[in-house]
Amino acid sequence: MHQFYRDGVHLLGKFAGFQDGELLLAPDLKESLNKSSQFEQIVTKRVDEFILKNHLELPEETLSVLRDGYDAPEAITLNL
Repeated sequence: MHQFYRDGVHLLGKFAGFQDGELLLAPDLKESLNKSSQFEQIVTKRVDEFILKNHLELPEETLSVLRDGYDAPEAITLNL
């Protein structure tokens, strides 16, 4: 998600409703970013464990730690 933001995508919180022509958004963008980062860490750990368990010889990969999305403004409405 951080790379999306870096590439110009507008990050939004979860859909919370619709009122008077506006999309209502939950103010939970930072929470969603945290959850996606935690998920990435879990998946990466499991892949690394699989590689070790199966004695696979693969080149080591270093993942970039991006935090750009935390700079995104937190919108609570979107005028449609």
